[in-house]
Amino acid sequence: MSGSAVRVVKIGGSLLDYPRLVEAWNEWLFREPRMATVVIGGGGPYADLIRDWDRRFLLGEETAHWMCVASMNITATLLHQRLSGVSFIDDWQSLGEWIGSGQLHATTVFSVESFLKTIEEDLPGDQLPRSWAVSSDSIAARVAEAMGAEELVLGKSTSPSPARDWQQLSDEGFVDQYFPEIATRLPAVRWVNLRTITAAKTRQ
Repeated sequence: MSGSAVRVVKIGGSLLDYPRLVEAWNEWLFREPRMATVVIGGGGPYADLIRDWDRRFLLGEETAHWMCVASMNITATLLHQRLSGVSFIDDWQSLGEWIGSGQLHATTVFSVESFLKTIEEDLPGDQLPRSWAVSSDSIAARVAEAMGAEELVLGKSTSPSPARDWQQLSDEGFVDQYFPEIATRLPAVRWVNLRTITAAKTRQ
């Protein structure tokens, strides 16, 4: 993909019911350098429910993986409704056209199911495992890799020690098992605890 500089931001499922999510998001984005921003929503409580179903009904990891991916359509729709002034895209070609149009200050929510089912396996780089080793963290990283994003930002509800590397964070459950591998293929990866973002009292 070519066009505007672009960042990918994954908004974790733990933030979906955060009452101040919209205010925190707007404040964080206001402080950031201007570039096109692609938002991907985490699985949230749906992923937890599917994990429980997998334990109870032995769904199999690949089936559970695609069920979790399908649930991300719901969280993407929720984010589109909650975040002000954002568009919604669920098609890879349309996303490329949006980026290519030079949307320097724009934000879109991207629903990933079609991308993962029809595009991702044919792209350069290693295909994502279809297993519990992959969560929305690695999915967002794969989108960032595929579009040549300037950076991936993980929006979370926690603030781990900056001394930890991605493998340590994976071992402690902050990111999924596959993430340390795919993170090395990205130009930059950042972590932000959106629950700590407070609005500035004044604007110049």
